[in-house]
Amino acid sequence: MLSSFKDNLTEKIMAFVCALLLYFYVVAAKNPVMTQNPVVRVNISKLPNGYSSEMMPNEVSVRLSGPKNLLNQIDIQNLRATVAGQSLREDEGGVQVPVHLNIPENLVQQLDISIQPATVNVRIRRMGQREMPVECLFINTPESGYVYSKPALNPGNLLVSGPSDLLKRAKRIVVSAVPSRPGAAIDEQLPAIVVDGKNNPISGLTVQPNKVRVVIALSPRQLSVASRVYPQLMGQLAEGYEVSRIIATPGEVLVSNGGESSSGNIIYTEPISVEGLSQSFTTKAKLKITAGTSVIGDDMVKVEVQIKGKAASN
Repeated sequence: MLSSFKDNLTEKIMAFVCALLLYFYVVAAKNPVMTQNPVVRVNISKLPNGYSSEMMPNEVSVRLSGPKNLLNQIDIQNLRATVAGQSLREDEGGVQVPVHLNIPENLVQQLDISIQPATVNVRIRRMGQREMPVECLFINTPESGYVYSKPALNPGNLLVSGPSDLLKRAKRIVVSAVPSRPGAAIDEQLPAIVVDGKNNPISGLTVQPNKVRVVIALSPRQLSVASRVYPQLMGQLAEGYEVSRIIATPGEVLVSNGGESSSGNIIYTEPISVEGLSQSFTTKAKLKITAGTSVIGDDMVKVEVQIKGKAASN
């Protein structure tokens, strides 16, 4: 029997090899080895509350190679790459963290999988927020004969949020008002910009709202002059007494469109009653504003009235 097996041994071996090759050919034809090369965005999982993350790079190239029937079990459209964030701590330069794919472990063991790069640099930063006032920058060159009003800003304060290290650098929120033509009034919604101590814009911070309404009106230029305050007294002192001195504080105020008088630029107070008085006193008096004039600043002054007894006549 052994001798009969040895008959045509070479032909038998060749037939076996051909059959084996044919088997693998049929298997390969039905379930060929395939390769897919998707580019997948990397996400961070389980990031600590109150932190944000920065990742470089934020995409990786994936190579999946293996039998067709195994690759078909992977939904390429829903393939996800993640890095674990729960154990990360703040580090200015970031740390290298390995990238993981959402592929079942049984497939990982049967497929040839590579990720480039296999690690990404992740930096986490504590988030914060603070309210800051808005400042308006504008070229104060109005039309001839006019002056600009003080800028009216709405809202006047904005909420700035972002990484705490950037918030520490934030010094001001500014809006730059540029008139539609030189010297024109302004009423616009303008973008708010956060700047540092050197007035350099800081990127990476969020401003809410991000625009401010700026109104800068034009009004005719008015002549302002220094006018002496003249307190007016009304009534009669007690018999035997007289006013020795009247002191107004301030003694001068700025008056717009003030006129000249024979005694110089003066502005009177409303009448101050001294009826029946025999002692010195101090009071507040309102300035008397005539038509076409206005006081720049407070329109109340302090008036001290010193009263003394009359000297006995010889």
